[in-house]
Amino acid sequence: MTYPTISHFIENIIGIYIPLPIQTFGFFIVLAFIAGHYFIHKEFQRLEKIQVFQPIKLKLSKSHTSLIIDYIFNGLMSFFLGYKIIYIINNYRLFSIEPQTLLLNSEGNFVIAFIFLCISIIYLKYSQKNIDDRLLKTISPSNLSLNFIFVAAVSGIIGAKLFSVFEDFSYFIQNPIQALFSFSGLTFYGGLIL
Repeated sequence: MTYPTISHFIENIIGIYIPLPIQTFGFFIVLAFIAGHYFIHKEFQRLEKIQVFQPIKLKLSKSHTSLIIDYIFNGLMSFFLGYKIIYIINNYRLFSIEPQTLLLNSEGNFVIAFIFLCISIIYLKYSQKNIDDRLLKTISPSNLSLNFIFVAAVSGIIGAKLFSVFEDFSYFIQNPIQALFSFSGLTFYGGLIL
């Protein structure tokens, strides 16, 4: 028996349907990345202990480019969260069945989105004010293990999608937008290679 969502699995185990917006495939991908992060972090700590990896010291600085990127990225994410949160709460049953449909439609609340955006900008402004330019920060490689996992996740998903497109190139030629942006069609080897 297959379980398209975690809700179906729980229903099969306990007999009660609990609507959760968690697809089984995505859930296990996230679990794999969490496990990968744990083991990479532990291995980096081991290599630091035997002094194969050395920590580095960096001076914290406020570059305008990184500040602008922080403001844009965090602002967009908080705006999107504020725009969708009330709509998702009001339509939770549909969200638990097809989360991508609710996340990708144009319904939302601009007022709450603007409030979330303002809160995010105020928080960033306050947190940047407390950074001392003369502060040296020691960064050990184990602190960067999450960066490795993030790069692996993004490149793996892109690779899986690209190889899926190459496997069914005729479908891509007929419908390129659907082939690239659908939530189905990920190839294991593409994710592994990239």
